[in-house]
Amino acid sequence: MKKIFSYWVLCLMAFATSALVSCSSDDNGDEWGGFKFENVRDGKLSVAANQTSSEIIMKASKAYRAYVSATSDGSSTEEISWLRYEGSRLDDGTCHISIQLDKNDTGKSRSAYIIIVCDDKTVPILITQTAEDSSNVGGDSDVDNGGITALFTITKECSVITGTHVEDDGTETYELQYQNGNLTRFKHVFRDEFDNADDDYCIETTTGTIFHSGTSIKTDWNRKFINYPSQKTEEEVVDFNAKLENGRVVSGTIFQSWMNGTRPFEISYNTDGTLKQTRYNDISEADGSDDWDNHTFIWENGYLTKVKCESMDAVSTFAYDKTTAIPAPFDKALDLNMLLLLEEAEFFDGTNGEILNVLAIGGKLGTRSKGLIKEYHCDWTEDAPFTLKMTYKKLTSNEVIVEVNHYENNQLRFGYKWTIKRS
Repeated sequence: MKKIFSYWVLCLMAFATSALVSCSSDDNGDEWGGFKFENVRDGKLSVAANQTSSEIIMKASKAYRAYVSATSDGSSTEEISWLRYEGSRLDDGTCHISIQLDKNDTGKSRSAYIIIVCDDKTVPILITQTAEDSSNVGGDSDVDNGGITALFTITKECSVITGTHVEDDGTETYELQYQNGNLTRFKHVFRDEFDNADDDYCIETTTGTIFHSGTSIKTDWNRKFINYPSQKTEEEVVDFNAKLENGRVVSGTIFQSWMNGTRPFEISYNTDGTLKQTRYNDISEADGSDDWDNHTFIWENGYLTKVKCESMDAVSTFAYDKTTAIPAPFDKALDLNMLLLLEEAEFFDGTNGEILNVLAIGGKLGTRSKGLIKEYHCDWTEDAPFTLKMTYKKLTSNEVIVEVNHYENNQLRFGYKWTIKRS
């Protein structure tokens, strides 16, 4: 089936002295003053002295306005020149107040408020910029994930290859939002074309909001299918909860609306923080019995070289470019090796795997492998063996371009061009 990129519509609206966006009625996130926030806890947001951007995220249902003030009641007329903002509202109802800050070289912390007004409610959000530079303000425990606040927009141009014939198979798109080094939002959109069906194609959109605390992660995960031209709609919801230790996921549960039962998973690590084992429980739909898939990760000198799953009779192997330097933030915040294996890696193929793969991209599954992956091979009994070969065309801090060729039985079958841009 062909996949054609459906761009995520993002309506931006410049703020002058106030911003019309919306009040929140969503049941997820942190409640403060009658609002539901996705990344603000107790009405406070902290950023480092060297951090020049951040954001406030909340769900939308009613119009609101916002402004900057030196005091919590909004009565101050003092000009706050180091803090600026603008707002946007996404098509899924999520509202963003994007914050821009000057670097703090004053030698002491400073604070100001963004005041949000909705109907009869006035809610101050305290923005504090510390005096210290930091690589992980607001991050989890001792994991250094770069402390980055940025949006990564990703396109994956797909081709089907038969001999010398190359057919365009459309373009997928991803968006990954980082806040203070934590991956907080994920979106994936693609188009599937139908053969011999009532409808011509389907737009599939997956959106995920990831809530972090020092000891846990939970997600608001949704997948929507809209068929065209009938516009018939289906929706799937995932409830994911995980426990963190030292900033790494160690256990949790996942409930998917289209399957039976809540499925547990367990993850263990080596003493150097690298992955040792993941255990997914794919509970049988028929009788609810346990069906654990154990994946063992094998490392050599900091490189992930092999993953074994005996229950699936599967072995994955890796080869790396060990000489090319990986530019920040792709060395810590966004794991390119795990990104390029998204929807490909056997060891993330189970029902528990998709969100864990995304968290691995965000650095929550332990110390990443050294090097840039240049070849991945999967040998398993459930499907034909396949190999991915990566060629890095551009590798900078703001843009990465990678061509990936997919081989089955030594025949080139698919081609993918990944373009990853940081903004």
